[in-house]
Amino acid sequence: MGTFALGSIPALFAFPAGRPLVFKDSGNGRAYGIASIQSLLLRLLASVPPGKLRFIFIDPVGLGQHVAPFLHLADYDDQLITGKAWSDPRHIEQRLAELTEHMENVIQQYLRNQYATIENYNAHAGEITEPYRVLVVFDFPVNFSETAARQLVSIVQNGSRAAFIPLS
Repeated sequence: MGTFALGSIPALFAFPAGRPLVFKDSGNGRAYGIASIQSLLLRLLASVPPGKLRFIFIDPVGLGQHVAPFLHLADYDDQLITGKAWSDPRHIEQRLAELTEHMENVIQQYLRNQYATIENYNAHAGEITEPYRVLVVFDFPVNFSETAARQLVSIVQNGSRAAFIPLS
């Protein structure tokens, strides 16, 4: 897991990173951390071909404010984000359950024992590629039930193989 204290974020990341990125904040650098995550999301949008990226936003404290610039993406393609930024504990659990189920399908139907990662699968799939999923979580563990926390752990542990890139 890539954990970065604010002010020590590398200028370049390989994409997909192959592991989750976690931004820690001790309180006084919160705005800088949010801006860093927004910058990283914008970089992903600029570097990944259209239609090959999906965002899932969880923002229980900011109620969507932290990703507000990206919510406009749904005006152009409703598949780019999962409707909105999620904040309610039930909705968080539901979104993570959907991600976990999708990840199971990708691993069992596409990767099986033939491909190590979704990137390997996509290289051989031609035009029918699986988009990258980016899970962005702010203020963990606020509004996370025990079930949602377990689902998040599973996504973090297995997600890079199935094209889930958690950011927190």
